[in-house]
Amino acid sequence: MKILLIEICNYIDYPTGGHLSFARNMLKAFGNDLVLVGSSTDDTPVGTWTQRKIDDVRFDYFSVGNRAKSSKQPLIPARLRSFFSVRKYRRLILQHEYDFIFIQTPEVLFALPKRVLSRCILRMPGVENPLKLSRYRMIRFFQGWYDRIFFRVLRNVPAILATADEREIDWFVERSNGMISRENLIQYPTRYDSHTYYVRERAESKRKLEIPDSLIVVTTVGRLAQFKGWQLMLDAFEVFRRTHTNAVFYYIGDGEEQSKIEEYICKKKLSDTVRLIGRQLPFTISDYLNASDLFVMGSFKEGWATTLVEACACGVPCVVTDFSSSEMIVDGKNGYVVKSRNAELFARKMGDALQIPRQEVIVFNKKYADLSVQNMRRSLAVCFQQKVY
Repeated sequence: MKILLIEICNYIDYPTGGHLSFARNMLKAFGNDLVLVGSSTDDTPVGTWTQRKIDDVRFDYFSVGNRAKSSKQPLIPARLRSFFSVRKYRRLILQHEYDFIFIQTPEVLFALPKRVLSRCILRMPGVENPLKLSRYRMIRFFQGWYDRIFFRVLRNVPAILATADEREIDWFVERSNGMISRENLIQYPTRYDSHTYYVRERAESKRKLEIPDSLIVVTTVGRLAQFKGWQLMLDAFEVFRRTHTNAVFYYIGDGEEQSKIEEYICKKKLSDTVRLIGRQLPFTISDYLNASDLFVMGSFKEGWATTLVEACACGVPCVVTDFSSSEMIVDGKNGYVVKSRNAELFARKMGDALQIPRQEVIVFNKKYADLSVQNMRRSLAVCFQQKVY
């Protein structure tokens, strides 16, 4: 089967985030059974089918636009640019042979003609209205308008993979006011690469990263953006250090609020203990996770958070806020879920999580082994055959 995968990224390293991670996992699972539509950050031709080699595999590739790598907030929202780019080239894109189309973003779905929607599968990384937490404040006023268009288009799609917990999925169906059937939604958690994210010796990982063994290592991975809850995590870490003076906090990622976060770190006098180490390669992220005593996330909303799955795969105790994939964390077993955005409580749960024996966390998290990318092809093939064929 040939899968037309449309994701406006370069399928290598830009833009970072869960969409790119899932797309790269698709590449590992399906190889050149995929036909790729994306963007280019190099000299890949735009507006024409070409051949492109990614990770030693050659793909049929169509770039809808050239993008400059930047972590700054663009003047024109990326979602809007993606919609117009795909719409501009959709006739050429759909000329290629394919069995079905795989999409992760509603704006791509909106850009396709109605006649092909019955051959589409949409994966939703979270079921929240994407305009609700938009970086562009004016756009938030169009939430209701967006929902009306989205559900009208979505009812023509035979399969929807929802990367969210059951509670959020049921709420999504209710929000559709009868336009979407629960039978059309399949809960589909994020996958991780078990060849990269797996349990290693913590002391060895610390030595590799030149982190003194005496330090308590707290890590988070994610975009430097308001909705990721960076202020709560920093406030909680400040409280945590009152009783754990040998703690350091590694913040992996980049984003539009980096300068704002740096100013806040200085204001809190945390410059010696909080390290913003920027974007890192997957195997380096795995090293930091394995060197960590704690993994934290303060997000307001998530789908099935990729970085949380990867932290669990590395056997790290996790303290997280109550977003939709927080059901992965069971209090006292592999970490804690903090249901209020209270820095004092979050810090107290960080201390409690340190008391959970690491080996017990590792054993408990083995139940997530089926979420590895190595099982992805089989699980997705079942969805495709049941819903599209």
